Amino acid sequence: MAPRRERETTCLWPDPRVFRLNVRERNATCSAFNGWTVMAKTSTERTQRTRERYRRSGMRLLQMWVPDTRSPAFAAEAERQSRLLSAHRDREVDAWLDENNQALFAELDEAERIAR
Repeated sequence: MAPRRERETTCLWPDPRVFRLNVRERNATCSAFNGWTVMAKTSTERTQRTRERYRRSGMRLLQMWVPDTRSPAFAAEAERQSRLLSAHRDREVDAWLDENNQALFAELDEAERIAR
């Protein structure tokens, strides 16, 4: 097992600006706690505890990959698809989109007017 790296943990009581705890071991003492043992939590333990709390509240973890919209490859692919769409324009579809966009913007304008 690799040795633990030295890390500094803040005592949360009585004043975190004054009392600092230098943790070298799993259990350390802090003068702010009159020599009581303070458990230093690792990031893994904090993450597990947070995830357990969310699960108890009825949540589940969902991790997903999404396209990186900042990458040049994404911009190139978006431009390629845009060119493909513009090459095969359909007047009927364009008219439908224009009509529905106008209705949507009218609804948004009305909602904004009411909110004022």
